[in-house]
Amino acid sequence: MKKIKCNYSKEYLQQCYIDENRTLIRMCPILGVKSPITARKILQSFGLSTNHNERVSLQTRKGMTDDEFRGYLITEYIEKQKSLRQIGIDLGVNSVALRRYFLKYGIPLRETSIAKSISTQKERSPRWKGGKHICSNGYVEVYCPEHPKAKSRKYVYEHILVMEKQLGRYLAPDEVVHHINEIKTDNRLENLRLMTNSEHVALHGYKSKGKSKNILHGLWSKNFLCCINCGTTSIKHKANGLCLHCYATMIRHKKEVMPYVEY
Repeated sequence: MKKIKCNYSKEYLQQCYIDENRTLIRMCPILGVKSPITARKILQSFGLSTNHNERVSLQTRKGMTDDEFRGYLITEYIEKQKSLRQIGIDLGVNSVALRRYFLKYGIPLRETSIAKSISTQKERSPRWKGGKHICSNGYVEVYCPEHPKAKSRKYVYEHILVMEKQLGRYLAPDEVVHHINEIKTDNRLENLRLMTNSEHVALHGYKSKGKSKNILHGLWSKNFLCCINCGTTSIKHKANGLCLHCYATMIRHKKEVMPYVEY
């Protein structure tokens, strides 16, 4: 095609026609012509496409080639797990138009159930609180899917993460983290103490027949420092300030002096 004389550069015409999205009719005064057909020939002579669909495609692809744009879609959709709507917002197109590119490049779309699941994960969920919340047992959980202790729910107790960061390693199977002030949400390092399972059980007591027995952090009982009869602290407190042995002796003596009554 014979190049028509024009006093403007290609960069200027590209800015006016493509970047500013002018029509051929609006380009006529700029080019100094009256007919859109003549304006089209001038633009084509500078190597600028006047095909509307091609111009829209070029704007959508942000100047990327087909291979580069296909790689971009794979990265955003598959690796970063963005939705079509999110990618469309970044590119300035709707999801319907974006689906055509996925079909063109042979990129498979997610199933509806998987897409809904991804759309509600982490910060995409309206209930997302930064990956930290208090669970039903009173401990603080943190979203940490890469942690060995994170199983199906992908959450780990915060006090475990704080202690492991201090140690520079994961906790051993027989290690637990104890809250010194017994406030489960106080996960300051100075409030945490690394213990073995046996030490932790000895500190908090043990469970027998569904009832919790507490050793009262070293005290013999709540109201007595030792057995009021024999003075021992090595035998567990039973009742009324008496150890197990002294309490059993008292009960036996009561039975011996109690007269038998025949009914």
